[in-house]
Amino acid sequence: MPWQAATWTDERKQLVRDLWAQGFTATEVARQVGGVSRNAIIGLCHRNDFRQGKRRAAPMPKPEPLPRLPDYVPVDPPIPSPLPPLPPSPDFLGLPLWQLREDQCRWPHGDGPFVFCGQPKERGGTAYCAEHRRKGHAQGHHR
Repeated sequence: MPWQAATWTDERKQLVRDLWAQGFTATEVARQVGGVSRNAIIGLCHRNDFRQGKRRAAPMPKPEPLPRLPDYVPVDPPIPSPLPPLPPSPDFLGLPLWQLREDQCRWPHGDGPFVFCGQPKERGGTAYCAEHRRKGHAQGHHR
């Protein structure tokens, strides 16, 4: 549908001014004038500084008050205590990072400073020995 400018005759402008002054909405005025959009009415009213009268909407009834709820006192959920780290396996060498060679397992242990397993890495580009690769990739822990 091609765009077409509204034709504003003096009679149509007066009709818009009268309806606008009576408190009709722009949509209602556009319907009564016919052939123009709500935005055309708003534009005409603003360009010509038409003053809108009081809205004719019926007052809305006051809603029933909601029942008062008892005062809510937030309670912090209990914080579970952290589980102590499992003891390392008997083969765990407990090496600091700077002592690890490229071919040794990097499975950490402790809360810091960390020590690492140090057992020979499993082949295939993993950073861990066979035992720690199984722990790190246990079934049910898929991404």
